Amino acid sequence: MHINAKEFLLNDFEGRIRLINKAYNVRVWSSQLAPIWRDIIRKLEQAGDQYGPKGRTLTRELITLAPDSDVAEEVFRGWMKDDGLRGPIADPAIVYLVVSCEKYKQKALRLHDKIVSHLSPAFVVLGDENIEEAIFDERFLTVPAPDNYESLPKKVQEAVVAVRREFGKVGILKIDDDTEFHAEPDRTRIKELAASTDYAGWAAGDANMDRCWHVGKCEHLKDEPYRKKFRGLFAAGPLYYLGPNAVECLVRNYVFFPDEFAGEIYEDKAAGDTLRAHHIELRDIRLSEIFGLDMPADFLDDVPNLAPLTIDWQGI
Repeated sequence: MHINAKEFLLNDFEGRIRLINKAYNVRVWSSQLAPIWRDIIRKLEQAGDQYGPKGRTLTRELITLAPDSDVAEEVFRGWMKDDGLRGPIADPAIVYLVVSCEKYKQKALRLHDKIVSHLSPAFVVLGDENIEEAIFDERFLTVPAPDNYESLPKKVQEAVVAVRREFGKVGILKIDDDTEFHAEPDRTRIKELAASTDYAGWAAGDANMDRCWHVGKCEHLKDEPYRKKFRGLFAAGPLYYLGPNAVECLVRNYVFFPDEFAGEIYEDKAAGDTLRAHHIELRDIRLSEIFGLDMPADFLDDVPNLAPLTIDWQGI
């Protein structure tokens, strides 16, 4: 069978599948498509692409085609080196991510600049749906995701993937951009945390969890309550820690089965549900006391005390 490589590469995922089906004049099974993707990836490597943007796109497509296959595991291991692209970083091996957006970038930079003199490496995470792969640029990590509130799960997961690929098997401290830096980090307790914990933060997700937290923040979604089930406690989004095992778990699940995260609006719940399903349990701990960071005041507010509501039934 014959296909044109340029035509294949210029197509999108659906178009590439259609092109192969047309060449064979039959509906080719996904398990048969995956080795074709692998061969093209290898050709790109030989041509000097070295898993550049197109190679990485094809890698993720291949894994989507046959996530449970040996060929998917082969290309994943070739893509995600144990030591990353930069090599190991000093213990405790933690990358600090201030998750923000273009609108609040300057606020995030002020927090970043306070953090980085004590905790590094640190990056401000932004989204850009027009890029194919994550970009590290001094203080920024820009990931291929829309830069709006409802796309926060995708933004955070793409950032975790990017850190895993760039730095290898490291931990991540996820920080909201409205967190406050207030004290010198406790380096001894940070080392103890990194040595003993896979997943930690302020436990959230009980019966009183606010189902309208996102209302008024979304760009495209309607201002309606969250409709999914809370399946257990998870680390609250403003500040949580992922150890190397948790990072590896999230990366694998997101890359191999990306639609498992589809339809989620709360990135902290999406991460917690995935980790819980793989028996990585949450350690309920106040990370602010360890890292010298205060969670946003509005997140720590108690459920408000409300006066009785009088309803006017006239005119019905």
